[in-house]
Amino acid sequence: MTVVKSINDITGTLCVDIISNGEGQFSYKCFRRDPEDNSGWYSYGAESYFLLAKNDKFLSAIYINLSICYQHFKNYSAMKLYHEKIANLNPKPEFSDALLSYSKLCCADLDRYREELADRKINPREGDIF
Repeated sequence: MTVVKSINDITGTLCVDIISNGEGQFSYKCFRRDPEDNSGWYSYGAESYFLLAKNDKFLSAIYINLSICYQHFKNYSAMKLYHEKIANLNPKPEFSDALLSYSKLCCADLDRYREELADRKINPREGDIF
């Protein structure tokens, strides 16, 4: 098995390694490190079985797991970044709009959230905070 790519977050504390089994199949594994601790990277969070990486489902799974890690650490702006990446995949997963709306709420991006509700012709009830 060989690590073919390591995707690091902007803080340098989380990463996802893409691993090849040498037979055209790939998996991923999440890692984390604590800057105050010199023990290095350790396995953290999700990992996958070896799959053929011929579509965006594999990439979507990586982005979802990174966003879950960021949510765990309450880094909502980074979580939103990965939800935006999921929403830009083609074809776009069915749940991507819901994830993006959730992350915008967590970031208190209420103005943009109101615009999205209006775009979808969803009218908040009177008295709602939106």
